Amino acid sequence: MESSYFLASALAALFTCLFYKQTDKLKTIIMLFDAVGLGVFTAIEPTARLLPGWRSPFYFFTCSR
Repeated sequence: MESSYFLASALAALFTCLFYKQTDKLKTIIMLFDAVGLGVFTAIEPTARLLPGWRSPFYFFTCSR
């Protein structure tokens, strides 16, 4: 599932670069790094769930006191 987010964002960045001739190299690099960042960000939480004692960053906002 996480790899599909990365793949979709990377493909969107590549298609944007291919079909819009106005994009320069800097915009292309930014879009590709954004795609990689999205893939890494979406892979962190499911991987962290495998660790013992892991809690979601939103745990403190959702637990009843």
